[in-house]
Amino acid sequence: MEVNMSPNLSSAHFEANARMYEQVVFNTLSLVGVATRTARIGYNMPENERDIAVQDRDIEVYSSECTRCEQCNSDICKLCA
Repeated sequence: MEVNMSPNLSSAHFEANARMYEQVVFNTLSLVGVATRTARIGYNMPENERDIAVQDRDIEVYSSECTRCEQCNSDICKLCA
């Protein structure tokens, strides 16, 4: 993987890009077997580990699903909370 990036786009200047760069590196290392996802899935996982897997802004659910999830313990209802 080759990265040719202008210095003004570095994660030091744009904090929002830092998480994206972490995800790219982590997913690349996962493909070659160097990195693995942690076994702590769900709410027991520390926030920084959860963010590298997926950020809240990247999750989309149908509104019809969330209106039915008032007292539900399924995984889909956890996305609505």
